[in-house]
Amino acid sequence: MRKTVAQAIERLEQRVVEGFEGIGRRFDGIDGRLDRIDGRFDGIDGRFDGIDGRLERIDGRLDGHDDRFERIDKQFLEVARRFDAVDRQFGALDTKVEGQRAEVHGQLDAVCQQLDRLQTEYHMLVAGMQRIEEQMSQDREDRARLTAQVTDLRERVKELEARLKELQARLDEEDRGAPPSKPS
Repeated sequence: MRKTVAQAIERLEQRVVEGFEGIGRRFDGIDGRLDRIDGRFDGIDGRFDGIDGRLERIDGRLDGHDDRFERIDKQFLEVARRFDAVDRQFGALDTKVEGQRAEVHGQLDAVCQQLDRLQTEYHMLVAGMQRIEEQMSQDREDRARLTAQVTDLRERVKELEARLKELQARLDEEDRGAPPSKPS
């Protein structure tokens, strides 16, 4: 009988240890997920930094175009005063202005495309964040449920330990030849 009680205790201890090890592995998995999420956020920050750099370069280009347009405006004022000279140079100047306008329109189209891509990416990021928040909420619920299970297991182990002590006391009394006491 002692052997079966000892075996039962050993099996119970083994199950409790396995339960705690399983919980530890789940926590390790959750920590790994959170580390991957942090890595994703770092990547997103890097992408935003890259986008900021691109927008600054575009802004610099547009400033350059503003300067060009100011120079062209001054040239038109000069044309008003020297109409005869403009007649000879007008064809070349018109070609130059049209080239710059086409370049500006092309760059504006590129900016619009980039803004469209950024908007799409923003919506993807928002959706991703929502999924992450939902996952974190689920992880919190899982963690609370696991904590409750661990507490329940601890209570059961305490009850089993009390019962084992009681059985051990009875066995000791029987070994000494004393009449067994009534179980409580």
